[in-house]
Amino acid sequence: MFFLKRIEELQKVKGDAYDYYVSPNQDNDLFEKIFLVGDIVEEIEDLDKFFLIGEKGSGKTAYAVYMSKIENGNSSCKLALVENTLYQRFLHMKEQKSLELSSIKDIWINLLYLMLAEHIQENKDAKSIWEQLKYKQLINAINAFYSDSFKPELVNAMEFLDKASVSINAMVEQGLFSNDFGITKEKSKKYVEQSYQVSLMKIRNGFEQAFEKISLDKEMILFIDGIDGRPADIDSKQYFECLTGLVNAVIEINQSVLCKKNMKVMLLMRPDIMYKMPIHNLNDKLRENSVLLDKHQDFKNMLGNYSDYLKGE
Repeated sequence: MFFLKRIEELQKVKGDAYDYYVSPNQDNDLFEKIFLVGDIVEEIEDLDKFFLIGEKGSGKTAYAVYMSKIENGNSSCKLALVENTLYQRFLHMKEQKSLELSSIKDIWINLLYLMLAEHIQENKDAKSIWEQLKYKQLINAINAFYSDSFKPELVNAMEFLDKASVSINAMVEQGLFSNDFGITKEKSKKYVEQSYQVSLMKIRNGFEQAFEKISLDKEMILFIDGIDGRPADIDSKQYFECLTGLVNAVIEINQSVLCKKNMKVMLLMRPDIMYKMPIHNLNDKLRENSVLLDKHQDFKNMLGNYSDYLKGE
């Protein structure tokens, strides 16, 4: 016998998949019921795939939320949102520090490294990482900079790059740039910035030293969402300068440092935005490094799988 529920007894479905990411864990059951998971998850987990591409409503955010919130044995995922205020921070830094386009890429690299470092710290399956001295020194430097109150969001991470000299001196104080056998003279020196570009490279070097001996049993993925919509107060040229720096940063670190450590960053993008990216060998990147979401084909595949299940095949 079936019983009908009153309208007020029905569970309210959230309109944006991201809302399930920031909501309490008790909403996970509802999300699992309403989100139809396709076979594409394994392709998303492929370390050679850097871009999750699909039209608005194709499920990009939903897949990132599903893989970040629902426990699975293959990967540990985190979702970070690019907020409108982040573009303003980039533009302010570009004007204040006379940044070139290459510097925007370097800022993104360090932002992504900082988010990954925090994700490793949060991950219960990576506790053995704390045995690595350099990583411990890096986290101590981040905690010292933020007075143990860092919130793992890109806007907050930007502060670490905006005040590069302070960040570097925190790294120096923790011995991150010293050798493994003791404290070198560098620890006693106070870093004085001569060039912001040099400071960015120094910070990047600190992150990469900390990552050097990290070994993860479970793949780690950092999804970046929220980059499809251009803020109304940012013109198209400025918007694409920021995005181009991000895309090039993701390609560079995924193909060099991160792939060796079982980690990657994956961007969630609409195809029309991706096609406008002035990056080298775009067609190759789309073919070899992208996962294309087709909501209509995914739905057909899932209906077929469900039909086979009912038939007992």
